[in-house]
Amino acid sequence: MKMIRGKTLEDQMSHVDQMITRMAKNQTVQGMITPIPISSYIDVPDKSAILRYMFAVDGDILIGAIYVEQMPKTGATITAVIKDGDGIKEVVKSEQFFIDKNTTIIKPNFTVKAGSRLTISMSPKGGEPVFGIWMSLLWAPKIEDVVIKKFLIGE
Repeated sequence: MKMIRGKTLEDQMSHVDQMITRMAKNQTVQGMITPIPISSYIDVPDKSAILRYMFAVDGDILIGAIYVEQMPKTGATITAVIKDGDGIKEVVKSEQFFIDKNTTIIKPNFTVKAGSRLTISMSPKGGEPVFGIWMSLLWAPKIEDVVIKKFLIGE
């Protein structure tokens, strides 16, 4: 059984070149886009935000983690607020989480739009002081805003 077509060496080489070109077109690799981290550290919080962030494209906030170096014994309330709009016509979404451990994982379940503004604040229960707040969130842009590149395996 002969896989290479052509009677002359030149025709056979042309056929081999054609087969290699076809194979190369079909052997591509796509990479996955990982979520984008947002992180913050604040030593001594005032009564306002411990994290502020503005989103450039639509997406979803997937998960977050908070570590508090000095957590009050009575715990604290974390408030996450998303504001959408132009300042005149605002849409506000908020969610609260009670934490009483130094390390806490939160799942805010927010969908954000381009221009959404996130503010996260912390209120300790009982007025006890809080020090050293570490915060990290992961968010994923919508697929239409992600740059997808294809590469030949040999690249």
